[in-house]
Amino acid sequence: VGQLVGAGAQTIVFNGFTTLNGLPRVAASGNAPAADLFARTYFDGLQAGLAPYSASGTRIFLLDNGQIFQRIIADRGRYGFANTTTPCALVAACIGAPKAVQNTFLSLDGVHLTEGGYLVLSRYMANALAAPNGIAAQAELGQIGTTSFAGALLQRLDAYRLFAPAPGATTGALGTTGVAPLGTPASPLIVWGQGGYAGGSRASRGFTTGYDYDSPSGTIGLEATPMPGVRFGFAFNYANPHASLRGGAGAIDVDSYGFAAYGSFTGTNLFADAVLAYGRHDYAVTRPGVVDPLNGATGGDSVAVAAKAGYLFDAFGPVRLGPIVGLTYATTRVGAYTERGDPVLTQSVGATGLESLVGRAGVQVRAAPFHLVGLPVRAFVNVTAEHEFLDGGRTLTTSFTSTPLLPILTPLGRGARGTYGIVEAGLAADVTPGVSLTLTGGTTFARTGGDGYAVNGGLTMRF
Repeated sequence: VGQLVGAGAQTIVFNGFTTLNGLPRVAASGNAPAADLFARTYFDGLQAGLAPYSASGTRIFLLDNGQIFQRIIADRGRYGFANTTTPCALVAACIGAPKAVQNTFLSLDGVHLTEGGYLVLSRYMANALAAPNGIAAQAELGQIGTTSFAGALLQRLDAYRLFAPAPGATTGALGTTGVAPLGTPASPLIVWGQGGYAGGSRASRGFTTGYDYDSPSGTIGLEATPMPGVRFGFAFNYANPHASLRGGAGAIDVDSYGFAAYGSFTGTNLFADAVLAYGRHDYAVTRPGVVDPLNGATGGDSVAVAAKAGYLFDAFGPVRLGPIVGLTYATTRVGAYTERGDPVLTQSVGATGLESLVGRAGVQVRAAPFHLVGLPVRAFVNVTAEHEFLDGGRTLTTSFTSTPLLPILTPLGRGARGTYGIVEAGLAADVTPGVSLTLTGGTTFARTGGDGYAVNGGLTMRF
């Protein structure tokens, strides 16, 4: 093993035994207890001997074939076998039969397996190798949920924005929902709610399995405008993200609860918005086993701080145009957990985390308030370039519950560090002076590793 590691081996799979009485020749020997003691002692010694290589970063998977044989014997039909106790070589109707018949026997000669038996072992090996690779998606889903919540709040602030008139100009006649024009009394309370849907994908990279995700959500909020152009509010969000791992590698479902505080300032040309969001995430993880699925559950949380500012020039007729910049920092933590299911394949997963720092710069185009189907409307479009300054590289620590001395250190690889684009748009329409509707959305494009989108529709009531 030392020579293999020295030559560059990064992943090695071993097959060992904690019991040998699943082998027909051992079971019939009359000496099975001694064989089991020998197997267990050897397995434990092998695990201890491999531990230093595992701790230094070589990904070592030690499978317990003894447990596998016991599971097959206990439920042979589900594994595809008709006989697990008699060697095929001792049955004339088997040894001279086609492979399809031989493969209904587990053992070929009392020690070695039939091709059907080795196929089951290979399925266990493949499953074990893939086991750590889908875990990266958990922290990413939590982070996507919280940053999407913050982004939806920023979009809503853009949709309701109404600039103060320049000195000597008259205030527009648009309704007062959301942001009151100059001269309108301050609002004691604004109540609003919106529903949303987000989705996207992430590509596989290195040891990380890619996935497709979607997330329906709902948000309610309270808001106040103590003076023209200034507002602050609080919001609660519930989302239910679901991710399907590529290649049938499993699924992740999340119950996500978000809380946010936000504020906004709008002057004659200048504006600035800020959001502080917290998300609590409850994860339910399922991945396929060889026969039965494996399940896990854990919790985690995220914090996102997002800010955006811009300056819009009003010298373009009915259109305002100007630069916008922004910055979003997010950090996510997912707690440790242990899977439930087939004891050969269950793994203990260490706590993990993820950080992100995204800067953005671009332009906002905003139409002057206009009427659509008789309703006063405000509308905007943002086109920006975003850059991820942190690479998302991290190392995940897992171990199989049957081999706790062998931590598996899995480098998850870099995320979508680089520059990509995003387009956002939205509008707010006043139905009455106290009731309005919003529709906002956005999508990324040219993002290395996969794009995402979101759309939200809402109702606001001003008292």
